[in-house]
Amino acid sequence: MVRGHKINLRPIRESDLGKMMEWDNDSEIIKYLGKKFLSWDTCVTWFNRVSVNRGHRALAIESEDGRLIGTIELEHIEWRGGRGELSVCIGEKDCWGRGYGSDAVQVFVNFAFHRLHLDQIYLRVYRGNARAIRCYQKVGFRKEGLLKLNGRRAERDDDLVLMSLRREAFRPRLDSHREAM
Repeated sequence: MVRGHKINLRPIRESDLGKMMEWDNDSEIIKYLGKKFLSWDTCVTWFNRVSVNRGHRALAIESEDGRLIGTIELEHIEWRGGRGELSVCIGEKDCWGRGYGSDAVQVFVNFAFHRLHLDQIYLRVYRGNARAIRCYQKVGFRKEGLLKLNGRRAERDDDLVLMSLRREAFRPRLDSHREAM
């Protein structure tokens, strides 16, 4: 377990999947993150695959009182290239805008750089998700580019902002995390 100021990160448990499915069926969360699971079976398959996939790390985000409030993942880990793609979901809406996401990202990025020895973390975020963009910038992520989406239903807010953070540019808070033994 890795602890931040407001959150604890721990392995995802099978008992967390029901809550994750609930978030994945919420239209407002889908608007910002897309749909992850098509069914309960795909959720269970994802859980089983993540637990053995060397190129994927997924952790639960808990509030200090032990309430599951979200997940944070590092996908497409390229061990030789030293990089991976970050994805975060704060599923409990009463936790939005209260610093849980930035604390989780700060702690997880510190873990990825110093324990997993990665050199770069990148992410994609919808342009319309200003709250998430501020969260990532607060931790040190910088905009690298914009992927313009087109199609019949694409809107300007649907464009993807590409962001990244390199280890040498990361400035962790001195007290950004503490690991439980």
